[in-house]
Amino acid sequence: MTGPTGLNHDPAREGFLALQSKAEAGEPNAQLELGLAYAAGLVVPLNHALAAYWFGLAANQDLAEAQHNLGVCYAQGLGVTADPSRAANLFEAAAKLEHPPAQHNLALCYLDGLGRPLDLPQAVYWLKKAAKNNDPEAQWRLAELLILGRGVAEDPLQAVHWLTLAAESDLRPAQLALGSVYDLGRGVAADPQKAFHWFLKAAQSGSPEAQVNVAFAYHWGRGTPKDRAKAFPWWKKAAEAGLSSAQNALGSCYSLGLGIEPNPVLAFHWFQQAAQRGHPGAQLNLAILLEKGLGVAQNLTEALIWYHRAAHQGQAQAQAIVGHCLTQGQGWPKDPAKAVFWYEKAAQQGFAPAQFSLGAHYALGLGLEPDHTRAVHWFRKAAQAGYPEAQYALGYCYREGQGVSRDPSQALEWLSRSALAEYAPAQLEMGYCYEDGLAGLPRDRKKAVYWYERAAQGGHPIAQTIMALNCQAGTVVRQDPQAAREWLTQAANQGLEKARSLLASWEPELSPPPGSPN
Repeated sequence: MTGPTGLNHDPAREGFLALQSKAEAGEPNAQLELGLAYAAGLVVPLNHALAAYWFGLAANQDLAEAQHNLGVCYAQGLGVTADPSRAANLFEAAAKLEHPPAQHNLALCYLDGLGRPLDLPQAVYWLKKAAKNNDPEAQWRLAELLILGRGVAEDPLQAVHWLTLAAESDLRPAQLALGSVYDLGRGVAADPQKAFHWFLKAAQSGSPEAQVNVAFAYHWGRGTPKDRAKAFPWWKKAAEAGLSSAQNALGSCYSLGLGIEPNPVLAFHWFQQAAQRGHPGAQLNLAILLEKGLGVAQNLTEALIWYHRAAHQGQAQAQAIVGHCLTQGQGWPKDPAKAVFWYEKAAQQGFAPAQFSLGAHYALGLGLEPDHTRAVHWFRKAAQAGYPEAQYALGYCYREGQGVSRDPSQALEWLSRSALAEYAPAQLEMGYCYEDGLAGLPRDRKKAVYWYERAAQGGHPIAQTIMALNCQAGTVVRQDPQAAREWLTQAANQGLEKARSLLASWEPELSPPPGSPN
């Protein structure tokens, strides 16, 4: 016959029973520990009502931590009916016993008007008490108020002091905030290296916002050597955490091959994730991929929907694209007046292509009354921003005296800027100026042909035709029938009727004689 196997020994259970016995005997620290066990579900099943009960017994014996914990129960409705006023009373009792978390929570009651009237000076008073008692969260919140000057005089230097203490205690929000302070130079000299140090600390602790800042630092080489391969995994971490700005940036990495091999399908995926979260830049990028059929089947209708969403959120490039579509009747019926509405929104944001288009609408009277003075206003803004088309248009206005007094020197200034920026129509215009002695220039056939050739190389069909005539006649340039044919063919292929007729009339002359070698 076998003997008894014996009883199982459970030290944790036995320890709990001993703790319960002490608590029932009225020992406050045991009552606190028993409440914590029920609150955390340790050894016994989680039970907020029993946790609050035992916290209450210990709180009645002026145990500060129990008062604080019971205050949390009443603040959050854990095991008891939520009662902000009672929570604040309990926090105050514990705060007066120098319990830092209670001092911090009492400050929040005054800061947010929960269970106490909103009172910023009182909030600052208790935050300072908790901060001096080494509560990192109170140090961080106090620093925020000092930066903003909320309830206390603005004091960036003190803010940096408290942020540094909290950050050194590994409080993630404080590390992120301290990184921003050094990045922007608020209260201290801007220090990209220190900013990167604290951003990296917070990023490694899992802050998506800090991960974005670390990625930016690696991407641009700010506070750390530029390394887009190192930026990529930080974009990815923040993107996977759901941060739309990181999702858009990750889409750009896959689209442009920044730190990773290009992958249009993954670019589309991440742009779509960010776009659906309302990120206007991602909505624009998603629309571009849909329009071009990159990483997804081409869908012009859906592209227009996303352009429109981005435009409504103030994305300037999208606003300009919507304006262009309304001008040309692409996807929507032509509506120049609506186009002007969108161009103006983008132009007011300083988007040079929209400024130029708005100027063109004023010059041509598209969707509004013609106004050459307003046209010059917008051409000038875009021209000063370096937009070649606007520089050309402004130069033309000065040459012809449209919307501005005729001024050959200003005309030449803006035409030459546009020509040097490789804008082919301006290069052609420079050729005309030198050939005919316009805009105050002396006649110079060689310089004229120089600009004609640059315009022709830039694909301008009229310049290509002029170069064909020069090559055929051997004026200024060496006579070269083959080059003449090539220039004329390029112009004809772009639909220039004069080039087609010239090419047809030159065919017998340009064709090799019968029997000659090819």
